[in-house]
Amino acid sequence: MKRTFFQLLIAFFLFGCDQNQQTVNGVPVTRMEQVLESGEKEVFFLRQDNQQREGSFQRFRNDGTLQEEAHYQNGQLHGLRI
Repeated sequence: MKRTFFQLLIAFFLFGCDQNQQTVNGVPVTRMEQVLESGEKEVFFLRQDNQQREGSFQRFRNDGTLQEEAHYQNGQLHGLRI
């Protein structure tokens, strides 16, 4: 009984705690953050299959306020930059 409980606990931990595994529009993506030389921070997602942008893109000013927001599909800007 204890062995079964321990095995189930390990299985839940291994398969249920992967916070970096995300999908956007059904496509596996990796969340990226980069700080520019100006101190501004960019947050965006890259497709895991071809490393192109997919989903939301945000740029933040040095004080943390949102400066720019856009949406990408398969590496192409989709809609307007706000």
